[in-house]
Amino acid sequence: MPCKLAGRVVTRNEAVTRAAQLLSSARSPLVHGLSGASCEAQGIAVEIAERIGGVLDVPGSRASLAALQTVGANSCTLGEIRQRADLIVVWHCDPITTHPRFFERYVSSAAQVIVVDSRQSATVALARQRIDVAATPAAVDNSVQVLLALLRETAPDLPTVLRETGAALDVWRELLVNMRRAKYGVLLHEAKPDSPTERRSVESLHRLTRQLNDATRFICQELPPPGNALGAENVVAWRSGHGPAVDFSHGYPQYIGGIFPDSRAIERGEIDAALVIGADPLGGLDSVACDRWRQIPIVAIDCRETATTAAAEVVLPIAMLGVESGGTMFRMDGVPLRLRPVLEPRHPSDYETLVALNEAIRAAIGIAARRVDAAHQNHE
Repeated sequence: MPCKLAGRVVTRNEAVTRAAQLLSSARSPLVHGLSGASCEAQGIAVEIAERIGGVLDVPGSRASLAALQTVGANSCTLGEIRQRADLIVVWHCDPITTHPRFFERYVSSAAQVIVVDSRQSATVALARQRIDVAATPAAVDNSVQVLLALLRETAPDLPTVLRETGAALDVWRELLVNMRRAKYGVLLHEAKPDSPTERRSVESLHRLTRQLNDATRFICQELPPPGNALGAENVVAWRSGHGPAVDFSHGYPQYIGGIFPDSRAIERGEIDAALVIGADPLGGLDSVACDRWRQIPIVAIDCRETATTAAAEVVLPIAMLGVESGGTMFRMDGVPLRLRPVLEPRHPSDYETLVALNEAIRAAIGIAARRVDAAHQNHE
């Protein structure tokens, strides 16, 4: 994939210069993505967002972040799971499909597996027991509340439990007995987008595992989406002091929580340019939302052709992270790993590309400031 400017093949210097002009002159730019970038590149992206006074948004799980801030978390490394876990509770997820090597590499064949889900997923084949619970957010949350009530030795109403969770109270009692008897238990759950219901549900899961630690060792492990979203959350946190959605438009970082500057914000004119790094936001949107994105200039930095690169005014190809370029990524348990390239790169790395773009933006802002000063002097 070559460098492109409005569909034309251009040199990398031309593409970087035009991208810097678009982003530095925008009134309210958006820096989006980062889950496909190295931690080193993510740090430069935060600097770019601050320099242009934009909004930085990392799509991914916000519910777990909110739970961590509110409740805290019991965590461990994947090595601990492999060596110590004797009970795996799979909570409304299917790691055999989404994380196919997780059980192969990190779960002992002697560990007991219990699946809480309404689906006949691939993971069910490994399970000793499946508890059939509707996948609705209300039923999932009610299930956790029942377990918390049983931990407090409060007797929930039997018909209510069956109606609100789909499983009888005795089933939940048996599950709780198994969880308390475990020497080392792991509760696996999917990453969830931020919403009041999902936040409450994830907070309840963390609260449940924290209370189980009064009797045994139990951890709550999220199964994150592919890529380096966890690394982006960490980098944004230590560079800005906030979570993965930060507004720099006021001259200082301001956390904007679960507010994502989506196509509606673009339609209202709140976003007038976008820098998309290692992500494909247009790939998951309907035609109307895609049309709204196409109304603003997009600078796309990616190693592959996507719906977003096809709609972008400026395309800057990069080397594939971990294959053609090295860098740091965070594993799902929060352990940073250093990646080493195995092939010769066809393009500069994400870090090199963002450093060049950052320098071009600095120069473009300096030129614009000098023009303003000259205009004021001429006016005087």
